[in-house]
Amino acid sequence: MSAGLQAASPTGVAPFSEAFTASVAGGIAPFEMTWHFGDGAVLIAAANVTHTYLAPGTYTATVQVNDSLGYSATASVVVDVVPAPSVALSSSLARMDVGQNTTLTAAPSGLTPPITFVWSGLPPRCLPANDSVLVCGPQVAGNYSIRVQAIMTAGVRADAVGSILVLPRVTASVSAPAASCTCACTAGVSETLSASVTGGEAPYSYAWSLGDGATSAAASPVHAYVAGPAAIVRNITLTVTDSLGESAVGRATFVVPPTTCSGPPGGSSVSTLFVALFVAIGVLAIAVLVLFVRGRPPRGEPPSVDDPPAADPADPAEPEDAPFESLAHFGAGSVTGEGRA
Repeated sequence: MSAGLQAASPTGVAPFSEAFTASVAGGIAPFEMTWHFGDGAVLIAAANVTHTYLAPGTYTATVQVNDSLGYSATASVVVDVVPAPSVALSSSLARMDVGQNTTLTAAPSGLTPPITFVWSGLPPRCLPANDSVLVCGPQVAGNYSIRVQAIMTAGVRADAVGSILVLPRVTASVSAPAASCTCACTAGVSETLSASVTGGEAPYSYAWSLGDGATSAAASPVHAYVAGPAAIVRNITLTVTDSLGESAVGRATFVVPPTTCSGPPGGSSVSTLFVALFVAIGVLAIAVLVLFVRGRPPRGEPPSVDDPPAADPADPAEPEDAPFESLAHFGAGSVTGEGRA
């Protein structure tokens, strides 16, 4: 008596269901068949059985045939179970801004070439098509669900899914300060700079160029601009970088007002006050000089009629009322003479 054993497909992909068929030559029926599938499973059954191998590996399946007289025969067959084919999908950037590039890679396993790759759900601008490696530069924001299939010529395939998030392009705009000079004017003006940032992914970093050589990394810096006698134009530049490394530039122009300006009634600028002070000092000096000249006549000029006569040193000094006393004396003498006559 002899036995034979055949497997429907000696090679399969785990989990793999194999169909076995046993045959007997000689012996006397009825026959009893005991199956050993090589993975620890044992079955007593008829000549045709099916067994599922769950794990990859090489297995030897054996059948033992016993006839009614107690004679036996065995037969074996080898079954190869290979791993299930798979494909791994990866992206160099899973989160990105519009305008950035990402590389999509499909890495198959358990498949033998030639292999065809079929992609779906891709954002625009992914090249080349139907290859294992694609370079994508999305220009439209969105959350893209991507699928790739790796297919062998025999029809064996593996699928993988993934996603990439494309954020709107980062933008930055700077609000130009609106400063006005009010009296009294100072030598400078302090301004708070602000910016509006949209798109990209926070947190953001800031790099300000304030137009006068100063810089700042603050989101909203406060800066004192030095003023001069004329208006000064300062060109302000801001570079914003998001957490994904994408940058945007915003610009604004600020005109620093001059230090001299005309203000509302009752007020004056610092330079106007200085001018008024110098004028007052000049007028006062001229007035003092005039008074001094008038109080001292020049040399060789006769004295004024309003000036008292200079005293003669040869004449004896008389009291202030001497002329009146002499006149009285003269009158009295004349009267006396007339009486005597």
